[in-house]
Amino acid sequence: MLVKEVSLMKKASDLLNVFFDDLQKSQGEQYIDFNKSWENIIGEKIGKNSKIKDVIDGNLIIEIDHTGWKQLILAKEKQIISKINRAFPELKIKKIKFHFTDRNKTKSEDKFNFRENNTENENIQGKREEIDKDFLSLLKKMSKRSEV
Repeated sequence: MLVKEVSLMKKASDLLNVFFDDLQKSQGEQYIDFNKSWENIIGEKIGKNSKIKDVIDGNLIIEIDHTGWKQLILAKEKQIISKINRAFPELKIKKIKFHFTDRNKTKSEDKFNFRENNTENENIQGKREEIDKDFLSLLKKMSKRSEV
């Protein structure tokens, strides 16, 4: 009787191992296909400067090294999600999230000219400096109030 139980347990564990091996293989192939089609989904320029990091609970996590890529992706977020869900419905993507990497590793800023409109960039830089000054002023006021 004990021999039959051990033999039956062994067969069950073999079946489970085969099932999970097949499942992992299938999911792995799906992930590889998704990664290979990334540039076609998102476009060549953005595709070369971003990569799929993970898919967790309907969230597509994209690795980028500059906020400019995030803005470009967010501008097309609905279209990107729609394309992904048509090509890979089993992923059920609902939202795109971002993971930033060290920009010195990939040098993507060299590949994309963010300074095409210098006047606009100068205006943005001027506004950023203005905001920084206002923020520092606010911090000083707050620290004075907390001392009282």
